[in-house]
Amino acid sequence: MPRKLRYSLDMNSARPNSLRRLPHRLATKTLILGASVLLMLGALLPGASSTSAQGSFCTLALVLAVDVSGSVDSEEYALQMGGLADAFRTEDIIAAIDTGGASGIYVTVAQWSGAGRHEQIIPWRWLNDRSSVAAFANEIDIQQRAFRIYSTGIGEALAFAWSLFAGEPNGCARRVVDVSGDGPSNEGREPGLVRSLMVAEGITINGLAILESEPGLRTYYRGNVAGGAGSFVVPADTFEDYPRAIKRKLLREILPAITLNSAPTSLTPPASHAVR
Repeated sequence: MPRKLRYSLDMNSARPNSLRRLPHRLATKTLILGASVLLMLGALLPGASSTSAQGSFCTLALVLAVDVSGSVDSEEYALQMGGLADAFRTEDIIAAIDTGGASGIYVTVAQWSGAGRHEQIIPWRWLNDRSSVAAFANEIDIQQRAFRIYSTGIGEALAFAWSLFAGEPNGCARRVVDVSGDGPSNEGREPGLVRSLMVAEGITINGLAILESEPGLRTYYRGNVAGGAGSFVVPADTFEDYPRAIKRKLLREILPAITLNSAPTSLTPPASHAVR
């Protein structure tokens, strides 16, 4: 939920002494002007509204979480990052984002591996037209790998992705985490627990399961990773299949009305749990 600016203005008991000495009509105008200034300042605070700094409505805040654990070699890493960049260069994705300035999306990219091994490699970027999407794709292309030889901590990656929404420049209509990986979690917090907590906060988690070395990974992602309103898992048979899969996944996230033969996963999380 967007954070709200809270304040109160009591025009009778809280009137400053300097205003009490002014004529009643002038004092009233001064108070109205002051209240207007407060409202304008509140609109400028991060999270105070659901519009971007450019004045357009934000339909989606999307965290792209890329697996760079030890099971991902250099060629497979290049296929992931290159496929992600190229997806944002396709006409389908550009058309989904470019609405003529009426709306846009915020997107950030993170890389993750084992517990304590996650990094936001691209901060939140506002995408709403062809040029901003192209710049974002180019930025993905030049990113270096953050980690190489560590375990697979999906629960830790989810918790980190959740934390990134605190830095989202403005409140958006939807918050989605897009997590891709080639294996089940083997370190850190249970992903199912973290997922439940995120779903309780209104966050949707979608998965891209790379099946090359784990043929049953799609089922694992459905049972332990994906969750929330309209959530889904897209499979990629191999790392070479990743570019096709990530484009398909991004289209469904940006345009949620598109249906792509993946059953949603919905959860009702226990209210007593807390991430520590």
